[in-house]
Amino acid sequence: EAQKRLAKSGRKMQRLGSNLMMSLSAPLAGLGVAAVKAAGDFEAMSNGLTAIMGDAEAAGKELELLKEAAKNPGLGFQQAVKGSVRLQSVGISAEAARENMLAMGNAIALVGGGAAELDRATLAMQQIGAKGKISAEEINQLNEVIPQIRSVMNDTFGTSDGKELEKMGVDANAFILQITKGLEKLPKAQGGIKNAIENTGIAMQSFLANLGTEINEAFNLQENIDAFSNKLTALSER
Repeated sequence: EAQKRLAKSGRKMQRLGSNLMMSLSAPLAGLGVAAVKAAGDFEAMSNGLTAIMGDAEAAGKELELLKEAAKNPGLGFQQAVKGSVRLQSVGISAEAARENMLAMGNAIALVGGGAAELDRATLAMQQIGAKGKISAEEINQLNEVIPQIRSVMNDTFGTSDGKELEKMGVDANAFILQITKGLEKLPKAQGGIKNAIENTGIAMQSFLANLGTEINEAFNLQENIDAFSNKLTALSER
C-alpha cells in the first residue's frame, strides 16, 4: 500500500513538473523570438549608420549617442537613428543632425507630440535638403508637427516664406542648421509619463537586443538560418 501511494505521488509530481515546464517553455520561447528580432533591428540600424558614415567604429559611437539623446522628450531611438541617416544623406554632419533632432523633439514634446511626429519632421528636413531649397510644401509638413515653426522662422530669418529665404540666399543646409539654433531657444519640455514610457521601451529594446545577440552567438542562428534558407531555395528550384 505504501508503495502504491509513493508511486501515485511520484506520478503527480511528474505531471506537475511537465505542466510547469510547458507553462514556462512558451513564454521563454516568445522571449527568445523577441530578443532575436530586437537584435536584428539593432543590427539593421547599426548597418544603416555605417553605410551613411562609412566607418563602423564612428557609427557605433554615434548609435550610443543617439540612444542617449532618444531619452529626451519628443524623440524615440529608432526614429532618431532613421532621422540621423536622413539628415546625413543630405550633407548634415552626425553631430548637427543629432542637435537638430533634439531641438525638433523638444518643440514637438511641447505641443504633446512624440517619436512619430519626429519621424515626419526629419522626413520634411530630408526633403528640404534633397531639393536644395525651402518650399511651402515642406514648411507646411513641418508646421503640422511643429506648430511653432513659422514663428521660429520669423524670429530667425525675419520671414517664414520659402521664396523670400531663397532671395536672401538661405540654402537648404543653412536653413536646417539655423532653424536648429532657433528651435533651441524654445522652453524645455518636461518629460512626463509619455516620455517615461518611451524610455522604458528603449531600455527594453536594448536589453532584448543584447540578449538576442547572445542567443545568436550561442546557437549560431544566423548561419543555421542561412543554411536552411539555401536548402529551401534549392528545393524550390528542382
